[in-house]
Amino acid sequence: MGKRWFLPIKNHAAFSGTVVFFLLVYSAISLFNYYLFRTAALDLGLYAHAMHEYAHLRMATTAMFQEHVQPLLGDHFDLLLMLFAPLTYISGPWMLLVIQLFFILTGGAGVYYFFISSGKSKRFSLLAAIHFYTFFGIFAALRFDYHSNVIAAMLVPWFLSGIYKRNLKAAIILFILIIIARENMSLWMIFICAGALLIFKERPQRRMTGVFLIVSLIYFMLITGFVMPALNNAGQFVQLKYHVLGNSTGEALHAVLHEPVRVVKLLFINHSGQAAGDGVKGEFWIYFICSGGVLLLRKPAWLVMLIPVFFQKLLHDNITMWSVCHHYCIELAPVISIGAFVVLDEMKHQYQRTGTVVLLLLSAGVTIRLMDHTRLFYDKATIRFYKKDHYTRTYQVSEIHRELKTIPGEAAVCAQSPFVPQLSYRKKIYMLPFIHDAGYLVWSEKEEPYPFDAAAFKHFTDSVMASGKWIEESKAPGFHILKKKQANGF
Repeated sequence: MGKRWFLPIKNHAAFSGTVVFFLLVYSAISLFNYYLFRTAALDLGLYAHAMHEYAHLRMATTAMFQEHVQPLLGDHFDLLLMLFAPLTYISGPWMLLVIQLFFILTGGAGVYYFFISSGKSKRFSLLAAIHFYTFFGIFAALRFDYHSNVIAAMLVPWFLSGIYKRNLKAAIILFILIIIARENMSLWMIFICAGALLIFKERPQRRMTGVFLIVSLIYFMLITGFVMPALNNAGQFVQLKYHVLGNSTGEALHAVLHEPVRVVKLLFINHSGQAAGDGVKGEFWIYFICSGGVLLLRKPAWLVMLIPVFFQKLLHDNITMWSVCHHYCIELAPVISIGAFVVLDEMKHQYQRTGTVVLLLLSAGVTIRLMDHTRLFYDKATIRFYKKDHYTRTYQVSEIHRELKTIPGEAAVCAQSPFVPQLSYRKKIYMLPFIHDAGYLVWSEKEEPYPFDAAAFKHFTDSVMASGKWIEESKAPGFHILKKKQANGF
């Protein structure tokens, strides 16, 4: 099998060119969204601020978006941000987006490496990587801020290659990085390892995989059963938002074990009672099938890897989780790209070529569909990098950036969601309406009022302006920077 882990770029020029091309496309989406204030407090602002806090040896909290403050690790147990924290000394809050871009490109390299290292042709391996890079879940994640589960998903192809090549050191490092990315990643790794046990047949591979499975289970139970409840005010695992299954972990597990038919049906129907949820799950399944998921029926071990992804996504209380619009589909990308091309590789030559072409066309087709029309609404300007409106706003963006730079770096700030990411590298940054002890307020009528509706936002801002406690400092039309008056009136 060989011991070399990385492959010389000069021998893989076509793949290198593909990486450069998608780097440009992805950057046009993600980095322009940041500059044009299309990122948000939740989640880029929150995670950039957390990274800044860790870099200054302080624990990140939920003060940005909650009245009753608690450690952020009690909400999501994300340790990767601690590893990235030193980068705050040499970069701006956009660094998390750059990190995410790097890992997505690395994930495609992992898909390419998985096949090239197992003796497949450069052409076949390249097509698998292209499928990965054009996968709809990649674009959905890129358009919506930064999330550490994206990083974890991008490491899975390399983890599987580590198992395949019996590279224990690499597999251990990758395994640790994946499970510490977020609490539910360890649950996913239980099933990744279960599927790998069905795929890899050699004893050293199975022994390694079995150990990783057990460690994943123990880690998941420890973090969600003891650590996170101890860190949050509710004293419980607050991410259990699956009331269709019950009101506790025990009730949810009981439903899965004793009512499997009902639970499976719930993966396909709107259980929310909201009309907006109609057709959302159906759309997801169509995207899944067209992107290559149907081929996994030939190799069910790959479907095993996706069981927790389906359950976490489609049984959630929030219908947004069911959709194809956000980062909640990212875990599909490495599994489908590798699994589908494993199936294609086993087809007879005349069927393999046709199947590959059809798969790539269908997968690209649903990605284009994602950019133009989805069941749930989202701002298409955040993703349509080929349209002019992606690169423009209705106000002078450069002027707003200049205005934001006038706020002192040590000041506590409460800002409207789109402005939080740019202001996140400071000790205290909050999202409206959580003013706390902020000395500055920032908002604009030209931005979405989230988390308010339009009427509530106007009432809130009018009340602040009429309170007499703040002084207007901004000179930009429709944009406000208010400084809190001191006790003596100055």
